[in-house]
Amino acid sequence: MKKKIKNLIVLTLITFVFSSCLINLDEFNTSDPVIVFNNVWDDKNVNLNDEVILENDTLKIKKLQYVISKILLISDYDTILVKDYDLIKLNNSYSGRSIAIDKVPNNTYKIVFSFGLENIDDDYYDLNAQNFNSLDNGYYFLKLEADYKQGTENIKYHIAKNLNTNYINSYKIEIEGFKLGSFFINQAIINVNLKNLFLNPNIINIDNLNPSVIQDSIMQSKMMENAKNIFYLDRFVYD
Repeated sequence: MKKKIKNLIVLTLITFVFSSCLINLDEFNTSDPVIVFNNVWDDKNVNLNDEVILENDTLKIKKLQYVISKILLISDYDTILVKDYDLIKLNNSYSGRSIAIDKVPNNTYKIVFSFGLENIDDDYYDLNAQNFNSLDNGYYFLKLEADYKQGTENIKYHIAKNLNTNYINSYKIEIEGFKLGSFFINQAIINVNLKNLFLNPNIINIDNLNPSVIQDSIMQSKMMENAKNIFYLDRFVYD
């Protein structure tokens, strides 16, 4: 009788532990979800030193760096800060940037993030000159640089904000429907259409894109308005 009771206790403990594991697997993903920012020109991926066509000009991309901040996952029950800010850089081998998310409960989330920085008086210690981004009393939000006219000219599409530029502010992007629950892959792929920086809704004359453009309030306002049209959801990937 004692042996039967002992066996029953052991079986109960095993069942409890196994059930706990099942609950844990059901509540959280076994792989970290990922948000991918994928840089494109129209619908074609862009890498560093790629050539793209802008109306009658051929541009060779030499640099692309921009800041996104306050990356959040929001559900009906929770708001999760994924990352305070991130500096996205284009390189030779990959057209985007993947941001892994620490394990979060399975649910349907809205992805929310801002282009640029909301509070430029904060000390973003690693967004310094070495990483391209610091400005006296402020920060660059974006730097896109490219050669054109057979490499004889260089454009500098720079958006920047300091304490005196009230016409430039960060803006928020919201993407609905990120359903976490797949066992292996949970990805949200967000495309960043660089072509819209020049054409939508304002036509930007590339001959005016020089380092002093950050002092031109009219140009900066038009460029920032265009930047509001570069982010869009490409797809969710689950497996």
